[in-house]
Amino acid sequence: MKFKVTIPDVNALEGALAEFGPQASRAAALAVSTTTRATGTAGRREASARSGISQKRLARRFYVRSNGLDGVVWIGLDPLPAGYAEPLTPRRPNPTQQRALAGASAKGGAFKFPHAFVARMPSGHVGIFRRVGKKRLPINEERLTAEQLGLSGLGEYLQAFASAKLYSELDRQLGRLWE
Repeated sequence: MKFKVTIPDVNALEGALAEFGPQASRAAALAVSTTTRATGTAGRREASARSGISQKRLARRFYVRSNGLDGVVWIGLDPLPAGYAEPLTPRRPNPTQQRALAGASAKGGAFKFPHAFVARMPSGHVGIFRRVGKKRLPINEERLTAEQLGLSGLGEYLQAFASAKLYSELDRQLGRLWE
């Protein structure tokens, strides 16, 4: 999901503030830049609150770029590993703990993964896995979609946040010119 942070009528703004010269366009660029960064931060916070996944794990899913009067916030909503949302606490779980942590029994987390198990890979990655066939290998890691994590309405929330923040930040930056 990608959306832009821009000032709706840049030409009218520059025409109204022509007396300030390049300072007005600099103030507008600072307002867009600040709004873009704040929107990325608010997106990470809201996604973390909705999904229960830490902001640190979600940080790579939010890309924020600002260039003059244009700002872009891109949110990657590809499926996330299920181990991010489930509480995988034991260092070396026994089979009963594996089934419970994978949601195979009533003691599992918020999501149920029948016939799944928790495993630690040689790289140190801990995840919830399921066998593809009857044999030991291959295995696939379980993943959760954005809809399952409750992130489907995140775009509308961030668009409203960005528009409100942009006008308040633009007002603040332009107010500094009149001081």
